[in-house]
Amino acid sequence: DEERKKVFVYEGKDENDVENIRIKLENAGIKTDLEDSPMVFPYPEDQNSFKLKVDLTEEKKAFEIIDNYLQQ
Repeated sequence: DEERKKVFVYEGKDENDVENIRIKLENAGIKTDLEDSPMVFPYPEDQNSFKLKVDLTEEKKAFEIIDNYLQQ
């Protein structure tokens, strides 16, 4: 079974914020992976962030849900 391509759809420093988005995505039937790792440039290397990954096929739907959440 072929490894499915995962893409990052959101990165944030606030774990609660990222968790809220993760729940919204999961409720919409989108399986997410949560990574806790150093932030990417241009942030300081010692600053960790939480990153959400979804299946490539769910990327467009995930971005729509995230956009709606952020506009609230």
